[in-house]
Amino acid sequence: MARKNTIRRIPLRDLLLDKKNPRFGGNPGASDNQKSLLDSIVEYGINDLLASMSANGYFHAEPIVAVKQDGEITVVEGNRRLAAALILTGDERATQYRDIKKRWDSESDKEKIESLREFPVSVFEERNEELIAYLGAKHIRGSKPWDSYAKAHWLFELMSASGLEPTIGHAAQLIGDHNPNTVKRILEAYVLMRQLRDERRYKSDSSQVRGRGSNPDYPFSWVYTSIGYENIREWIDISGLDSQDKILADTRVLKSNTALDNSEKLVLFLFGSTSKPARPAVDESREIRLLNDVVRHKASVMELEHGNSLKEVWEKLRPAGDRLVDLFYDTQVNLEKINTLIAIETLQQDDLNQFMTMGQKSQNILNTVIATLQRKSEILS
Repeated sequence: MARKNTIRRIPLRDLLLDKKNPRFGGNPGASDNQKSLLDSIVEYGINDLLASMSANGYFHAEPIVAVKQDGEITVVEGNRRLAAALILTGDERATQYRDIKKRWDSESDKEKIESLREFPVSVFEERNEELIAYLGAKHIRGSKPWDSYAKAHWLFELMSASGLEPTIGHAAQLIGDHNPNTVKRILEAYVLMRQLRDERRYKSDSSQVRGRGSNPDYPFSWVYTSIGYENIREWIDISGLDSQDKILADTRVLKSNTALDNSEKLVLFLFGSTSKPARPAVDESREIRLLNDVVRHKASVMELEHGNSLKEVWEKLRPAGDRLVDLFYDTQVNLEKINTLIAIETLQQDDLNQFMTMGQKSQNILNTVIATLQRKSEILS
């Protein structure tokens, strides 16, 4: 295992922002440009650090952590702190934030700002297991944790590209997560979407439903929530991961054309598509449970493919007795509301005549319903 150097002070100008920062979800604009990376970090919010560091400087008991490779020192833990220091000291990588610097200059302690030109840094020679375990505990379970997509991307890179090749169970231990099922599910979702992308079944920029955080293209949580439902898992024929599995760069969870076809439909139902074009069938994450019921029925899936409403398609699948209970209850509630409004409101004669006509029609329908119920009851008795 590589040796960790003693903590030393390093000039700010020699420290690089990390393009592999998991908060970018593996997609920081595909840029090595430090200005662009700084923009991405600022989007996540650093106002708390700007306020603290402009007034108090840097708390040297908490060194940032970096990896030195090919003569460059890249910060792997502390990128938000580095970003704040770049802005407050007017570093050339932060020229686009001069207005923000001026605003904080009026409130800051000049001596404290000058102290930010050097950072205490703990430098590793490589991203070894000791460092990975520290980063996992720091961010995945820390005070400002990564979102689910950032976790999944980081875990995938850890398992497929780090050279450590741990099992899923071991990876869960490295990040301090005692529930490997959580790790399995987000990795399944990540690998599924990666496979659909590689197979050209899905384009991230075509989603009509936008995500946030490390993955603005689509809400990643909807994917791993969906594959947590039994019917959806069976429908897309996903080959689930096991705690003893290892994730490789070519790992696949969709191993048949049917699995690929239905997974493509799942993503279309969740997010829609601007290129098809097709509207999403799911309006909010709570409706995924409805989709779980619908995918059991081929005819219902076809209705969704033809653009029918998920709620309408799902309603048809409910037992008639349940649907009737809801309809009778809604009717009763609405009639009580009508009765209350009529009693308390001042109405004109024309309005009263109109409402009496409508009320009579409703009564005729209700009489027909009661007569039908009585006739069916007599047949059964």
